[in-house]
Amino acid sequence: MRWLQALKRHPLVAVAVRSRLVRALRGRRQSDASLAAETELIRHSGQFDADYYRAMNPDLQPPPDDPVRHYCERGWREGRNPSDAFDTTGYLATYRDIRDGGVNPFWHYLVAGAAEFRDPLPGAGATYEDDIRFGV
Repeated sequence: MRWLQALKRHPLVAVAVRSRLVRALRGRRQSDASLAAETELIRHSGQFDADYYRAMNPDLQPPPDDPVRHYCERGWREGRNPSDAFDTTGYLATYRDIRDGGVNPFWHYLVAGAAEFRDPLPGAGATYEDDIRFGV
């Protein structure tokens, strides 16, 4: 995870990487390799709450063996939340660039959104500054 630490130390590089990633992912089906990388980044972030995910999604029967993978494959597209600290639907509704790019919003938040001061729980305390900064 050295590259993640480097991105945090160098915000301009992080913005460039994020921009390239969004452009690269826009309109494309996700490859198995990129899905695996996305899944591992989320898994090792410590931000995904597997118990919460299972508890809040009782319709998933049987419960997924790997809730992180389920979230990355289809859970975010279904509007499911990875934890009580992140609102998938709210994030996509607030940040149209991410929604329009077809990017997993939680992955985006971990890779770039937090460094860009994007709100993981939009609507819980949106500010005028957010509206100006992100064109909401």
